[in-house]
Amino acid sequence: MPGEGQAPRGAWPEALRALVAGADYELIPLRNLEEQVAGLPASVPVTVTASVKLGLDRTVAWSVRLAERGHRVVPHLPARQLEGPGELADRVAQLAEAGVRDLYVVGGDATEPRGRFREALDVLRALGELGYRFESVGVACYPEGHPAIPEERLWEALLAKQELATYMCSQLCYDATALAAWLRDARARGVRLPLHLSVAGPLGLLKLSELSLRIGVGESVKYLAKQRGLVGALLRGRRYAPEALLEELGEGLVDPELGIEALHLITFNQVHETLDWQRTLLGSSGNEDRHRRGG
Repeated sequence: MPGEGQAPRGAWPEALRALVAGADYELIPLRNLEEQVAGLPASVPVTVTASVKLGLDRTVAWSVRLAERGHRVVPHLPARQLEGPGELADRVAQLAEAGVRDLYVVGGDATEPRGRFREALDVLRALGELGYRFESVGVACYPEGHPAIPEERLWEALLAKQELATYMCSQLCYDATALAAWLRDARARGVRLPLHLSVAGPLGLLKLSELSLRIGVGESVKYLAKQRGLVGALLRGRRYAPEALLEELGEGLVDPELGIEALHLITFNQVHETLDWQRTLLGSSGNEDRHRRGG
């Protein structure tokens, strides 16, 4: 639990290694996903996103396929794309039958909800009423705010959702100082959920922009554009280094007050590049050991 115990000083390099070794890969159910996941070890946990443009059917279908291949899968379940308890029950039953043990529940980016569910909290409560129990249930948090939701409403929602969730996963954030400050504020407000930290994979700005336009994730580009010198470096052909944010956090990685539990790599379907980056950072022997352990 955040705030309990003390981590030894100088422990963060090993914590960084552990976070990278256990990172899950966020995947987008685009047509190129079959090619991208070819060769991805089954020991790598994955999440499958959902969007209005691509539809929930793709998310569920790919979650089932990846679970059948041996991956631990976390499907995104957007409240505003569900018609109601009936569809929720059907979707969850299909996922559970395939061996899916985890969910990530979000409000979703639809302007208007299809049915009675308007926000993630509605779905979390409905899951409880349906009697489904998952090993982990994640919810979203926004260290740099949300373009359409007031800050105080975000805090209210997070405090309410934490009673029905097991962890929170952050939006993309490239500012370690802002992230650490937000986490300390969250703990002071009573948020006790451990954090799964979202970090962009090793990608170029042009690819990021292209995918953002295709799937409606334009906010990522805005966050990148805030960083002095980063855009210019990427335009010169350099790639974003995911470890930069983690190294900047330093001792914060093992600070019990911050409560950073896991790493969530947003790959933008650049799976091979992300896997190469992970193997390089860990060293081939460490990565092979991880795969032999199955996690």
